[in-house]
Amino acid sequence: MDPPGSPATIQLATLSSTPASPTPFSQKDAFLDTFPGSKRSSSSPSADEPVVHKRRRFGWSEAETVLWATVPLVLFAVALATLAGALFSTSSKWAFLSVVEGNGTGRLDYHILNSCAVAAGSTKTRCTPYEMNNDFLPSLTTISPHLLGFSALQLPMYSRQTPSIFLTSFLFLVASLLVYLPLWTLAYFPRTRLVPPVAVRFMRYYASRLFALVGLLACLAFLFTLTIGVGYLLQLARYASDFAAAYRHGALSRGLPHEYVDPSWTAHLGGGFTLVWVSTAFLGLLVLAVQVSLHNGLDERVEWPNGVADV
Repeated sequence: MDPPGSPATIQLATLSSTPASPTPFSQKDAFLDTFPGSKRSSSSPSADEPVVHKRRRFGWSEAETVLWATVPLVLFAVALATLAGALFSTSSKWAFLSVVEGNGTGRLDYHILNSCAVAAGSTKTRCTPYEMNNDFLPSLTTISPHLLGFSALQLPMYSRQTPSIFLTSFLFLVASLLVYLPLWTLAYFPRTRLVPPVAVRFMRYYASRLFALVGLLACLAFLFTLTIGVGYLLQLARYASDFAAAYRHGALSRGLPHEYVDPSWTAHLGGGFTLVWVSTAFLGLLVLAVQVSLHNGLDERVEWPNGVADV
């Protein structure tokens, strides 16, 4: 022990300078990783001891993250697919109003952007091109010679506002998805390079406002789809009722037998409205999902990818 007042001394390892007896590596390591005056930890792994990494368990927190990352995308996909099907489908299964010959092949199907018709006694379907100002007359004249009385005049001949409102709703939904996808990417894959750097800085700075914009656009799509769906349903239901009454009156005025009074041509609403209601339901759920994501702090994950907000 050094006398009081004398400077402290540090014992150094004795290193051999002769090639015949080199200093063991273990002795060198001992003096390199041990501070003066402290003991070497017995728990330090040796060079030959394998390092065991603990496997991270997949708990409820990770499952919840996956759930909330997946749900909005599924809602977007279903709402977009059903609304696109309602807009662009030409299948008779998804028509909004169908006038069908009961004992034959003739039919007239009304869609949002066009119409399709099959003449009585034929199997060839003829569809009009997609138009915003939808003209149904070419399809209506295909079956009108076979309709009794003035029943053909009780069917819709054109559509002006309905296609534009449905298309506006579809565009609102597409715009909402285009804003949401980069935000979703930055929230769950913050190191990605798919988003341009300029857009990354902008989205991190305005993340909360952009999420609010996503919810607003989805809400507008929901309101437009719901209101035009209900309005179009009531309009076509009235056309179907007026057609049935006019066809029956035409049969009675001619003094035809009972089988003609019980009309062979009927008008009924089609499956296109099913697509509209499914799309409306998923749009409503999408609006709620975006609000829940904001409540759970998804915008903060975009703004602070390294968790700086918790400091």
